[in-house]
Amino acid sequence: MTDTLEVVYRDLCDEHLVILGESGAHGDKNALSFKALLVETLVSKCNFNVVLFEASFYDLKKVEILSNNGTKISAETLSSAIGVIHNQNYEMHPLINFLTRKVNSNSLLVGGIDDQLGSRGAFYSLKGMVSDLTSGIEGPQQDRCETLLKNRILYTFPKNDKYDEMKKTDIQTCLKYAAKGIENKELNSKLKLNYELMIKNFDRAVARDFIDESEYVFMRDYSMYLNVLNYLEIDREATDKIIIWSTNDHVAKRSEDLVQYQVGKNMGTYLSENQKQESVTVGFTALEGTTRVFGSNVKEIPLKSSISIEAYAYNKDRPVKGYLTSNDLVSLKLAEGSLFMHETDTKDWHTLFDIIVVFENEEPSRREG
Repeated sequence: MTDTLEVVYRDLCDEHLVILGESGAHGDKNALSFKALLVETLVSKCNFNVVLFEASFYDLKKVEILSNNGTKISAETLSSAIGVIHNQNYEMHPLINFLTRKVNSNSLLVGGIDDQLGSRGAFYSLKGMVSDLTSGIEGPQQDRCETLLKNRILYTFPKNDKYDEMKKTDIQTCLKYAAKGIENKELNSKLKLNYELMIKNFDRAVARDFIDESEYVFMRDYSMYLNVLNYLEIDREATDKIIIWSTNDHVAKRSEDLVQYQVGKNMGTYLSENQKQESVTVGFTALEGTTRVFGSNVKEIPLKSSISIEAYAYNKDRPVKGYLTSNDLVSLKLAEGSLFMHETDTKDWHTLFDIIVVFENEEPSRREG
């Protein structure tokens, strides 16, 4: 796919917001390797200086805080912040090392957009974060709130005092105390803002507890969109060039006909509706092969039919195999494709992605353990 990578990076080089998908199970070796090389190339050759992962907002915000204070970031710390969903794949390791060097040279910001709590191995959100966020609460409520918030992150509530709606309300009250405490605490304005953003993310994550799965999905996407907006409109300069690393279902530009978004929008829809920021959304799929799904399971990707977009991408007359441009997708109109968990569906793909990269034969990602 060397030729394809060359063409894709050249087509994206002048953009200011590039949004990358992948299969929702994060287990496609070739897609991960390609994306990693693409990100490295866009940063090195096209001056992209912000990479936002579908990963812990809290831990990557802490990396940013440490870096801004002059602390050198280790690859292990950055890997921990990016999270086990990504870092367990060997294909990510060279990219993590590259990003670490760039962060330490102050030429790149790596951020997270996901508010979910309890990421396995997270160096900050599982340990020191709650103490930081509750440090401004005065009186006996401080210890009580610190314990409650830690229990929610780790799900370590006592057996005789299980997590329920009432305790959820208690946690939300504690987050209000925490926000007030940070507001009144003497901190530099940047650190104060970062703690306030962490508290807002924590509150949005807790708000989804005990709700229907269909609501959970779109509320999480909206939270990720709000975090992207933070980097687009608050944290950065107009000249910044940003890459978002997520999955096809989260980044597709229109979610109304996606099964999991029947009652709300995905992140990609919000981004495509944001007229302040033009973007290019890249989808990834495969003609056939195997993929790693959640855990250690490997799933076959059946050979696509001759009328699929994947087969079209490998037509003998194609100038660049495995690459579908915007014009290609418009001309294909309604067509078979398998961009969502490699399940075949018929869609008007140009309304969902600007370009699509197709691998001839996908393989499972290589994972530790």
